[in-house]
Amino acid sequence: MTENYELFTLMARIDGMSNQFTKTDWKIVQYIKKSTLKFIELSAQELAKEIGTSDASIIRFAQKVGYSGLNELKYTMQKEIDKSSSSVNHSDYSALLNDYKMLLDSLFHLTNPADINHTRELMLKSRRIFIIGLNFNQNIAEMIAHKFMTLGLTVQALTNYDTLKLYQSLSQETDLFITISLSGNHKQLASILADLKKKRQQHPAHYQL
Repeated sequence: MTENYELFTLMARIDGMSNQFTKTDWKIVQYIKKSTLKFIELSAQELAKEIGTSDASIIRFAQKVGYSGLNELKYTMQKEIDKSSSSVNHSDYSALLNDYKMLLDSLFHLTNPADINHTRELMLKSRRIFIIGLNFNQNIAEMIAHKFMTLGLTVQALTNYDTLKLYQSLSQETDLFITISLSGNHKQLASILADLKKKRQQHPAHYQL
């Protein structure tokens, strides 16, 4: 059974606080995403050994994201998993479908057709297309890149800062960079993109979503 559960409420809260996280916090977040069940089962000391940090850091992380301590965070995670499992076991997909419908409706109302057309024009004119998705947006960037590759476009997902910096330094005017960001508040990413935009003041090829 996969441990990659989609903890919608909890992970949405964590993603919204991403600009407040330290490097240690990010190590804990990545472990939660990859090994949800183990995170729930292990003690603070065992988690510290697994993740490569201290038990105090793990407890502070739980408090930072709004819980009294590690046990309350684990309890919330277990409730989310139980709720998801119960829905699937009883074949009750109506609530899930309704959530997706609400999400699609929200995206539709937030999307500007002019922006979509502009993005399409930029993509067709570009020699290479880079989809930037960092932290929680990595999977989204990879999925989008794969979809566009099947259409015959030259697309690559950039999912870490080192790779982004490399391609930023080697970029040309015919390259297009599309950024996927739920919070829109990543200082390091904004700095890299600002340098990229400055490099192409006459013909900027960067377009941020």
